[in-house]
Amino acid sequence: MTNKSKPIISLKDVSKTYGSGHSKVDALTNVSFSIHAGDLILIKGPSGSGKTTLLTILGLLLSPTRGKLLLGDRLDTSVSTPAAASYRLNTIGFIFQSFNLMDSLNAWENVALPNIISKKAKKKAKARAFELLDSLNMKKRAEHFPNQLSGGEKQKVAVARALINNPQIILADEPTANLDSKTGATIVTTLCEIACRDNRAVVIVSHDERIEKAVKRIISIEDGKLIHETVGGHDNYCQHNHL
Repeated sequence: MTNKSKPIISLKDVSKTYGSGHSKVDALTNVSFSIHAGDLILIKGPSGSGKTTLLTILGLLLSPTRGKLLLGDRLDTSVSTPAAASYRLNTIGFIFQSFNLMDSLNAWENVALPNIISKKAKKKAKARAFELLDSLNMKKRAEHFPNQLSGGEKQKVAVARALINNPQIILADEPTANLDSKTGATIVTTLCEIACRDNRAVVIVSHDERIEKAVKRIISIEDGKLIHETVGGHDNYCQHNHL
C-alpha cells in the first residue's frame, strides 16, 4: 500500500470536534493518511463513525479542529480562503449520493456548470460535456432534464460533472446507494476506470460491501478513529472486467 509519488492530499493527526462542554462530540480523532494519484480508496465504517466528516474535510468544505491538511507540499487548514476555493474547483471533483443536479438545467448543462463557473468559454464547456457524456454512453440523453433521467443516468451525469475540470481527485459519497445492483456495479466499474486509465485518485465513502472487491485500499474508521487499512480486491476486479 506504499506509493512513492508525491501525495495529492495528506492528513496529519486530523481531529474534528463539534460543540463544547457536555455537548462536545469528537467526530474525528488523530486521523492520518495520504492520497496519491491512481489511488482507489474505500472509506468504510458504521453510521456515525466519521466517514462523511472525513470526506468533507478532504473536499476542503470543512476545516479540521486540530491537525494538518497538506495539499501537495502546501499546508492549508482553512476552507474559506480564495486559494482553497480555487483548489476545490480545479483539483477536486465531487459525486453526491443524491446526485445534486439542477432541475432547471439539462444533462450537458449540469455537466458543464463547473467549467462555466471557472470562466471557460461556453462553447468549449459544451463540447467537453458532450465528450464526457459520450464516454459514459449518455450522449443521446444530453438534452434531457433530470426529471427525465433514471437514477443510474443521473449518477452518470454526476460522474461526468465531477470530471469536467480534469480534477486530480474524485470524492464520492455513497455513489451506489440510490441505485439497483446492476447500475451500481456500472458506476463502480466507471470509477475504477477513472483511477486506472486516467491516474486520478478516487475516494469512496460507502456502506456497500461490494465496492471492497474493486478498490485498492480499504480504510476502516470507527468512533472517529482510523482502525486499520487493508488491501481491496482491485487486481482481480480489473482482470475480471478487462480494465
